[in-house]
Formats: sequence, structure tokens, C-alpha cells
Amino acid sequence: MADVVKQVYKLFLAGDIDAVLALLTDDIEWSEVGDPKVIPFAGTHKGKPQVIDHKLGGIAKILVTDDLQAHTIIESPDHQQVASFGTWKVRVLDRSGSAEQQPSIELAFAELFTLRDGKISKISALCDSSMLHQAVVSRGM
Repeated sequence: MADVVKQVYKLFLAGDIDAVLALLTDDIEWSEVGDPKVIPFAGTHKGKPQVIDHKLGGIAKILVTDDLQAHTIIESPDHQQVASFGTWKVRVLDRSGSAEQQPSIELAFAELFTLRDGKISKISALCDSSMLHQAVVSRGM
């Protein structure tokens, strides 16, 4: 099942969101630590419509992903959970919606994936939300 997680990272980095969604169950639950008032994709989102609108849409509202690397991936003995640890290199969009002139920031992350029938049914994500919060606030977002 670690291959499913690796594929999600590869597809997300390539911008193939439809293919990412195909690897999620319809009742996906995706949680991200952070203040949703500042980081629009923070919080818990349930079901593909919420994940599209709030999680993936929230990321697109404030960030451009430059790189995403899972440095360590650990699969549970029953193959139902996968933990990953890595770095997410992003640029925060400015008020005009551009990231061209923005510096990259590298966020450490840890994610726990729960799988069911070969698809991801739950993601619990942690990233350096304080660094991200500071970057978003400093851009006047």
C-alpha cells in the first residue's frame, strides 16, 4: 500500500488532481493542523467534494508547490496504514495571485494514511504550520 501513497505524491507534484482523487475513497477524511482562518486548507474535510473545495482548493488559493519529497515511508504490518515524513517546498501567493517573486519555504511534514480496498480513506497531516502561518501573514493574505 505504500505504493499508493508514493503515487499520490507523484501525481500531486505533477498537478494531476483527477488522478489523485481516483486514489481516494468517496468518504475520504483529510485533516490538516493549522488555523483555517489563515491557512484555508487546515481543518478536517470529509468526502471528495469537501476535499476538492477546501483542501485542494485551499492549497491552490495560497500556495504553489515547487517540490514534495517523502524521505521516509513506513507501512504497517497489516498494510492498512502508511506513515510518511518529508519536506514540502512551496511559495505563498502574493495579493495579486502570483508566486513568481516569492521565496520558497521548505516545510517539514508527517502524514498518516489509512487505506481501504487499495484506496486512501483517511489522511492525518502535520506540517510546520507555524512557519506557513507566518509566511501567509507576512504576505498580507
